[in-house]
Amino acid sequence: MVAEEQIRYYLSLPYQISVTCQEGDESRPWLASVEELTGCEARGATAAEAVAQIPAALAEWVAGAHASGREIPEPNDVRQYSGKLLVRMPKSL
Repeated sequence: MVAEEQIRYYLSLPYQISVTCQEGDESRPWLASVEELTGCEARGATAAEAVAQIPAALAEWVAGAHASGREIPEPNDVRQYSGKLLVRMPKSL
């Protein structure tokens, strides 16, 4: 079993969550998924309900990945800057 500390560590990371509405499911049309963790998703009747279930899905996903020996990726860095600064100004300056 995965240590509670390890699960808490992954729950504290800023994973990107995407929320979409699926047309086929009438009772729970909203799907929230963790972009960095393939298959880590939760459904709900509302978008907020689906997102609220993500921590439980994430904990289950981490435990399953740990048990099967899979690597658990950390979140992508949201701020990926090129280092370039582009300024447009009139030729008269």
